Amino acid sequence: MRKLINFTILCLILSGCASNIKKSRITYLFPVETENSISEFLKGQKSKFAVFYFERVKDNPTTKVHVETFKSKEALETALSNSTLGNRYVFIDYKYYPVLFDYDFKFYSNEKNGKPQVSVINEANGNQEEKDIPALTYRMKNQHLIGYKKNIRIIDWSNYVIIDDKGNIVENGL
Repeated sequence: MRKLINFTILCLILSGCASNIKKSRITYLFPVETENSISEFLKGQKSKFAVFYFERVKDNPTTKVHVETFKSKEALETALSNSTLGNRYVFIDYKYYPVLFDYDFKFYSNEKNGKPQVSVINEANGNQEEKDIPALTYRMKNQHLIGYKKNIRIIDWSNYVIIDDKGNIVENGL
């Protein structure tokens, strides 16, 4: 009987822990003027689906926020299928939109079974193989044999706003 009580208590504790391990959303807020400008742009679009892409402007304390719209949820999911869409969202007029950063593409790595994947050249036959990332000591000695796949995002003729460190619009390209 005592084992049953201990088992029941253990199950309750573990179920409580499991319920706290949900993915929490990170929400980004813009100043009201910036949010309003983006909201007005989105209202004028035929599409209801959008993603925000934050690109740091080099040698300048500003961020270029690209707003990419999609006609359907399927089109949005297809466009984001090979990216690192996570739990970051921007809140615009009572809607959450996914957020991506330029660093998501610069340092992104595919994973398989919870391990980052790299391309390793087999010196014996010259073939390239996709493998779990080797130990750091191996990578340091064999840098010439290891390749890191990168996703590249080309955004041409985008709708954007450039914002300063406080989120205020510096340039409006919406």
